[in-house]
Amino acid sequence: LSCVLRVRSAGGAVALLACALVWWFLHRTFTSDLGRLVASLTAVAAGRAESNGHPQPVRELAQIDAVMRTLLEDLKREHAERRDSEEKFTRIFERAPVMISLSELATGRIVEVNDAAVRLTGYGREEIIGRTSIELGWLTADARADLMSILERDGRVDAFDAIVHG
Repeated sequence: LSCVLRVRSAGGAVALLACALVWWFLHRTFTSDLGRLVASLTAVAAGRAESNGHPQPVRELAQIDAVMRTLLEDLKREHAERRDSEEKFTRIFERAPVMISLSELATGRIVEVNDAAVRLTGYGREEIIGRTSIELGWLTADARADLMSILERDGRVDAFDAIVHG
C-alpha cells in the first residue's frame, strides 16, 4: 500500500503526525488485546492451560471451564439419582399388593392408581382417573375431611382407618 500526501504547511504536518500517532496507539491497543483473547480461547479449545506467554486470561478461562464441567457432572449425577428414585417409586407403586391412588390435594381428583386398586375395586383404570374417592363411593365426605385434617396437621398420613365402599 502506498500513499502520497502533500502537506502544505507545518501545522498540517503536525496534525498529520498527531493523527498517525493516535491511529498507531489505537491499532496497537485493540489488536494486541484481541490477539491475546483469540490466542487464549484457541489454547483453551485445544486443551492447553497456558499459551503465548499470557497465562492469566487462559488460567481464568480454564477455571471457568473447570467450574462448568463440575456443574455439568453434578447435574448429571443429580439427574441419575432422581431417575433412580422415580424408578424405585414406580416399581413400589405398581407392585404393591394394596390399593394405592394418587390424587390432587386441592380437588381430590385421582390422577393415578395402581393395579391393585383396579383389581380390588372392579373399576377400570380409566373409570377411576379423573374422579374423586367421594364420587367413587370409596370415602364419605366426612372421612375425606378427617384425612385432609391429619394431612394438613402432620404433613403426612401414617395410618387412617376408614371403611372403603365399593
